[in-house]
Order: sequence, then C-alpha cells, then structure tokens
Amino acid sequence: MKHIKPYNESNTMDNIYIKSVEVTSDVFPLKSGVKVTFDKSICFIVGDNGVGKSTLLECIRDEFGYEDETYLRRQGMKKHIIIEKEGTFPFKYVDFHGDDRKFSGSFGKNLSLQIQQMKLSSGQVSISLLNDALGNIEKVRNGVVILDEPCRGQSIRNKMRLIGLISALESKLNCQVIVTTHSDTLLRAFKDRAQYFDISSNSDTTYKDFMINQLS
Repeated sequence: MKHIKPYNESNTMDNIYIKSVEVTSDVFPLKSGVKVTFDKSICFIVGDNGVGKSTLLECIRDEFGYEDETYLRRQGMKKHIIIEKEGTFPFKYVDFHGDDRKFSGSFGKNLSLQIQQMKLSSGQVSISLLNDALGNIEKVRNGVVILDEPCRGQSIRNKMRLIGLISALESKLNCQVIVTTHSDTLLRAFKDRAQYFDISSNSDTTYKDFMINQLS
C-alpha cells in the first residue's frame, strides 16, 4: 500500500458536496431531529458507543443506492432522512466493521472476498478494505468518501497511513470525507482542520471538549 504524506495547511480547501443530513423519523438508535450541517470538507462523526454514528452513515449510504444485505439496509434507511446535496458526484462508502459482519456482506455481493474475509482477523480485514480504498482512490475525485470505523484493529503505522489517505482525499482529490472513529490518534491529527459533530449532543464540538467529555 503506497504511503501518502500527511496534509499540510497550505493545500487545504473546502469541498462540500453533501451540505446537510437530517434525521426526520426515529431509526434506532437515532432520534428524529438530529441534523449535521457540514461546514468543513473533513468531518468526524463522534460519540460514545451505541449512539448511532454508523446508523447515520448507513442512512446516507442508502440514499446513494448502495447494495448491501445487512439488516438496516433491508429496512430502507432513506425514508428516515433528508439529504441536502449539490449536483452529482462520485460516492464511495467503506465499512470497516468486518469483524462484526463477516456473514453480512461487508464486501457486498463479492463472494470470493467474503470467503477471504472469514479467514482474517479484524485488523487484517480492515487493512484489506483500506488497500481496496487506496487502489480505487482516483475514482472518487471531486466526490464524497465515507469511512466507517477505519481504525478498528489497526496498528499505529496503519493509522498514520490512514491519516495520509484522508489528507490526500481532501487536499489532492478535492473530496469531502466523512469519518466515524474512536481513535484518539486519528482525531488528534485533524484537530485544527476538521469539523467534529457529536451525535450524543446533536451539536458540533471541538477535539479538546469532546475528549474531556469522554474522559469525565
């Protein structure tokens, strides 16, 4: 996997194609009224376990017609949200919940990849997914990339590679990047650049305030 250098401030630009996402009806564990208005091209959806971070991303994914055999997909997530977006653009969703969904289609309908995934650890599955994302990176130029829990099971080395990937997506490929994570390494790397939205409080937060809240 090619190493990509971390971002530098002079190359940053705001590329916001999805303007906002609003939950209009309850979809467990999200409650009606949650709304994210994106104001930076990198946004971390943060919060404690079980507050609905991944569910929000699945709602967005459903809007773009992703085919997936998971339970939530079968329920038809798009009826629960309103997405304000600008024009048409490439869209890529990468789900790193491999260890949770070994039999639920993390690789869509690609049977060979699903069989391969069953033989791997959680960290190895995440690396495989990250390699796949890097291999197709040019296809999402001027588009939206969603990464759901990309640091699961990852070493510091791979977290640094991920930081480089996110930086390159934004600064070199003009992408909007939306990420959920519990990784302090990843969150801290973008603390002066990214938007943080705490699903628990339904509001923007700073890196410092979010970490203080998590530790209190």
